[in-house]
Amino acid sequence: MNVRERAHAIAGGSGGNIRLVVPFAYEVAARISARPLDEFFTDPTHLANGLSELHQAIGADGILCADARGMEFESAGTAGLNIEHIINNGRVGASLEACRRLRTTLDNEGIVLAAVSGPATLEKQFSVSVETAVEAFVEVIRHFCDAGADGIIVMESEMPDDNECWEDGLMTARNIAVFYRSMIYLWGMEGPLPNPACTNLVMPKNEGSGLIMTQEPVPADYDIEALRYWVTESR
Repeated sequence: MNVRERAHAIAGGSGGNIRLVVPFAYEVAARISARPLDEFFTDPTHLANGLSELHQAIGADGILCADARGMEFESAGTAGLNIEHIINNGRVGASLEACRRLRTTLDNEGIVLAAVSGPATLEKQFSVSVETAVEAFVEVIRHFCDAGADGIIVMESEMPDDNECWEDGLMTARNIAVFYRSMIYLWGMEGPLPNPACTNLVMPKNEGSGLIMTQEPVPADYDIEALRYWVTESR
């Protein structure tokens, strides 16, 4: 199976012992492009090119096209939780376009992952109801899946106030991912979605199955050769 077929197998629940090794590496791609972070994050051409070069440099099974941390809130500007505005502006707009381009350039030999903010985070950031946050979260998921994302990482900076509504939102997102044959994971907390199998950035181990990621986002100034080492040792 090629890399994308392996991702589809995992997404469909028939992955068995299949492993896909993709570090949570996003900011570090700006070093390859020699661009300031702010400019890199919001320019789809620089973003897609830099991420593609990073993918080639470290030899991973895929690349991360979106980093959830503050992404939707920054893209909203003064528009609030307006999904139409968010998906067409700032970091979200650039990441969606980069996702489309990377899906084409990587073909079946690499997967594209997108990390998005979960509903509890959106609820707190935008001071909206949990229902409104869930609706917006689901739409962001839908747009990244439609753009070609092979996997979604849901990240929360807040614990949910309404656990039942939060879980319902995550399960709706899962159903969307299943429709698109996309993997979906929850980052760093317990919930209705699986966690990626994470291994230490400095001392990686070859263990676990499914999506293998670093235990933490890779810093912008991290050494590229050290990241390549992590990929090699995690296989």
